[in-house]
Amino acid sequence: MTQAIFPARFCRQPMTIRRIVPLSLTLVVWLSGSMKADAAESAGKPAEKPVSSLRGLLELAGIDESYFRNLTDGQPLEADAGETLVRILYRLPSVPVAKLEKWRHAPMEWSDVASRAASLRGELFGLKGLSREVRRVDLPAELARRLEFDHYYRVSLDLQPGGHPAVVCTRQLPRAWPESGACRERIGAWGVLLKVTGGKGKDGAELAFASPRLMWYPDREAAGLGVEPSHVFLASLGMDVALLDDMRARDRGELTSQDNEWFYQLLAAVGRARPDSFEQQPSRAVPVAALLTEPDSQRGRIFRLSGGLRRITRIEVTDAEVAERFGIDHYFELDVFVPLGDEVIRLGEPQAGRDVPTFSNRYPVTVCVRSLPPGLLPGQDQREEIELQAVFARLWVFRSGFVSSFDPNQLQPAPLFFGREPRVVERRPMISTPMARAFFAATVALLLLGGLALWRWQSSEAAVHRKIVRRWRRPGL
Repeated sequence: MTQAIFPARFCRQPMTIRRIVPLSLTLVVWLSGSMKADAAESAGKPAEKPVSSLRGLLELAGIDESYFRNLTDGQPLEADAGETLVRILYRLPSVPVAKLEKWRHAPMEWSDVASRAASLRGELFGLKGLSREVRRVDLPAELARRLEFDHYYRVSLDLQPGGHPAVVCTRQLPRAWPESGACRERIGAWGVLLKVTGGKGKDGAELAFASPRLMWYPDREAAGLGVEPSHVFLASLGMDVALLDDMRARDRGELTSQDNEWFYQLLAAVGRARPDSFEQQPSRAVPVAALLTEPDSQRGRIFRLSGGLRRITRIEVTDAEVAERFGIDHYFELDVFVPLGDEVIRLGEPQAGRDVPTFSNRYPVTVCVRSLPPGLLPGQDQREEIELQAVFARLWVFRSGFVSSFDPNQLQPAPLFFGREPRVVERRPMISTPMARAFFAATVALLLLGGLALWRWQSSEAAVHRKIVRRWRRPGL
């Protein structure tokens, strides 16, 4: 499954003309670049250095110091930050999350940030807090055409710790949120400090930030926002529930590097859960048909998954930044067939002269887990029955020999789950122990009775035979 995301091994290929030519061209380009760097150094001009901060990246994008000098503290955000803000909002979504974590400023007291705002403009801070209100801001038509987005959102919040007032401007809200109005939720964000606005709160002047997106950590059920107990549980483990929107956007597609953030956040979250707390979460059997037809209504729920294990694959995490961020250097992918009961799953509509793939007993699902129990090892042709609590993420597709036999272009859809560790289920006897004892006793009795009857029959036959023999041997008169 995830070999497309993080290839664990590479195949060696013979050196042919088709491979030698591109490699030679690459070598020439590299050598010419090195020569230019050497020439620049010899001329007293330092060669370009890799970008090591968000400010450096913004400068490469044309947002230099002059844009931040135009910002004036104590004025409303829209008074002088409009162009700087929208340019930053245009660039931020393309910055990898790993870079944002690496480039963030060391934590400070928010009152100190406010007092030093002029020297900290453009610095990146990790934000946590409680939102108060959301307001949509539409861009002028010409600006929207040039920047390829037509609005952003202003989210008022109280920063934690301390409750310092702030406003975060972002292009992306959680899908379930209102576009305008009151919204009291636990959130997080990566925020580029712009200025101190003219707004005042009980804990000081309002800080203004630009952010690529909001993170959402709900702490209570909310039917209006689609928040269920399982979502609250995942949020308590550090999972950004807003990433459910990313899973939704990727439904029925293959897994690629665009799935990295939600994939590893969810894998890390279930790994942080205490086994007893995870096992005690409300769950139900896997509704395969509902997952295939209405995945959105089931996303983020915890299910009681049981079925036949067929294959275990160990996946190595070769991305060093991912391994460092989440503390995960490998995980295991399980291919499991779950029972369908009375359900019949057809992948498509049958047509005249053409059948479609049909599943009537079991259906394949994929489960990613952090660890394996003792005695369970990676490999093909597993024949164990397993069970575990697992979170449903999204549908993914892969090439299956069974499905391809009906249509070479058709892919197999499968629900993708995340869990901690599977348990091997001991095969139970077909009947209970008392019944087994009674059955054994009845069998022994029948065998004894049968043996006795056979012995008596053989004895009677022997007696008749002896009588006949004596008669024939009697001497004649």
